[in-house]
Parts: sequence; C-alpha cells; structure tokens
Amino acid sequence: MRQARQFGMEDAPGEQDVLDTLGWILERPPALRSVWQRLYLRSRGRCEYCGRRMWLYGGGPNAVTRDHATPSSGGGKGKPHNLRAACFRCNQRKGVMSEAAFRALLAAEIAV
Repeated sequence: MRQARQFGMEDAPGEQDVLDTLGWILERPPALRSVWQRLYLRSRGRCEYCGRRMWLYGGGPNAVTRDHATPSSGGGKGKPHNLRAACFRCNQRKGVMSEAAFRALLAAEIAV
C-alpha cells in the first residue's frame, strides 16, 4: 500500500490506492478498526463534502481529517453519527459552520 510520505504530500491518491486501503481495513476485525479507519471506510476513501480521494495516513491537503457535522463549539459531540471524513481543505473551510451551511456554500460555488 502506498503512503503519502513516499510521494509529494500534494499527490492525490489514485483509485487503486484507495481500494488497497479499503481492502486492508476490511481485513481487520471490526473491533480493531480505529475511528479514522471506520470514517474512511464509510466514506469509501472520499471527502464527504467535495468527493476528493484522500489518504488515510500521512499529511497534506489530501489527508483524511475528522470533521464534526455539528461543530464542537455548537454542542456537537465526537460520536460517530456526528463525524464526517473530510479532506483537509474542506475541514479548514468549514470551520465552525454547520454541515448544512457548508453544503449550501459548496452548492452556491458550483452553481456559479
């Protein structure tokens, strides 16, 4: 499995990289999967906001981050139903916005 650190951190993972990572996670017993792995699996290796493919491990703009649909500052908890797998860019842009407000912003940008 390729890792982001072997390549430039700007490199987006290819479809095969995502499939390899998903296969590796599925081989692990469900009880041993981390929150990160569960989010990555649920999102199929893509940002839940913009659809960009993401690295599970490593850093940079194509790394998976954990985003709160309802921000912590707004009373959101760190429970799985409130967490989203987001690329670094979307997570930073969303900030303390609610999920609905951020999705509306993304939709408005696409419409332009």
